Amino acid sequence: YKTIPLATILFNVKDADIETPAGQFNKCSFAGDFTNEIDAGKARLDDNSKISLQKFTASWENILLTANKIEVSNFLQPFLKCDLHSNFKLVALNDLTESNTMRFIKGNGEMNINYKGSLTDNDTIATVMDGNILLKDAAVNYLPRNITLDKMQGNFVFKNKDLIIEQLKAQAGTTQLSMNGEV
Repeated sequence: YKTIPLATILFNVKDADIETPAGQFNKCSFAGDFTNEIDAGKARLDDNSKISLQKFTASWENILLTANKIEVSNFLQPFLKCDLHSNFKLVALNDLTESNTMRFIKGNGEMNINYKGSLTDNDTIATVMDGNILLKDAAVNYLPRNITLDKMQGNFVFKNKDLIIEQLKAQAGTTQLSMNGEV
């Protein structure tokens, strides 16, 4: 009486559609578990609870995503830890970004990202994102000037809050472009 029992739940999901604040995920499959006791010394409440997903696969905006592990803890101030991976056609980003500046014509992207951060906008916990997005055999049209950059290769590296552009190469007409940079 007046105690919250320990809850540990294991589950498997196959080919489900899931609605989240980040959007609709389709064809989701994963194994998962829930506990209301991360730390045995604390009360079994939302801030001491966690849900973990393993071997996650899903389609998001027609981009196949995989993750070895996704973890959301502290349901009062939700905190996400995940590794996201994808190999995708760059043209799939056109509808997703709805950019008025650039449009991908062709090429492939490879994403490997590790993310740790809050799921709430007003949280003061620093977000950490490490990993990269690799562009291969890309062509992009810069819409304001109708300039096409072709034969594009490059690596966008994320280190904590920094973006490092490594060996971005492209061709505009007969001009060869090469860029390295840091933001």
